[in-house]
Amino acid sequence: MNKNYPHIFFFSQTLNKIIFCLIFTFLILKKAKTQQFNNWYFPSFSGITFNTIPPTFIQGGQISQNRSCATISDKKGSLLFYTDGVRVWNKNNQLMPNGTGLFGDYAQTNSGLILPVIGDTSLYYVFTADGTLFSPYGTKGYNYSIVDMKLNVGLGDVTIKNQFLYGPSAEKLSAIPHANGNDVWLITKDQAKSFFSFKISCTGVNPLPIVSMVGSDLTPNPDPLFVGDIKASPNGKFICMTMQQKNYFEIYEFNNSTGVLSNPKKFNLKSA
Repeated sequence: MNKNYPHIFFFSQTLNKIIFCLIFTFLILKKAKTQQFNNWYFPSFSGITFNTIPPTFIQGGQISQNRSCATISDKKGSLLFYTDGVRVWNKNNQLMPNGTGLFGDYAQTNSGLILPVIGDTSLYYVFTADGTLFSPYGTKGYNYSIVDMKLNVGLGDVTIKNQFLYGPSAEKLSAIPHANGNDVWLITKDQAKSFFSFKISCTGVNPLPIVSMVGSDLTPNPDPLFVGDIKASPNGKFICMTMQQKNYFEIYEFNNSTGVLSNPKKFNLKSA
């Protein structure tokens, strides 16, 4: 791979490779002052915590399916809650009130993403993407819900659920810090040739995204071909999109001031 581009990690559904990827992510983030990434729950009822040296396995996780997961802790590293994009569990591994029926999907790559609400330390967004493996192919689209950690004796409650952004979705969901150091970009992909960058600030999620028509057209003809991850480089300057069924990935330059993606580079992979 060209040295100017970030390393791309692909992981299968096997637990060992998931753990490897998570450990690598932690090493990238270890210099950060916040400890909000210190706990991870992932499929097969498994988890890992980086609050110990070395990291240790944690039991009790409730995610049973084999793909989507997202976890958030507080700034001291204490677990708050986690999700599979459809359900939300609190730190005691119990379903939150109103914590079912989110519009993610168990069987897709980027079903759930948790972000703190800017300016309120007790509120969190849970962004979700509908699945694309089975008909009708992500028609519920991209949505977000809000968890309020002040409720339910500090265990949290889903107070707002399934606020629609747009659809259909192509199971591509990631976030990148804004260049101003305060705001965040939510990056999504449609089922054609456009990326949508939603700016999240102290006033909430801007419903009018920055649209970048760039890279490969994902229009299904006739089958859905959306399976694959989307991730940003640690410096927020590049975005990578993988396409599992087509055996390729693309890297784009990302302007974290404007939210625009550009200059796609396509890399074909050899079949196993």
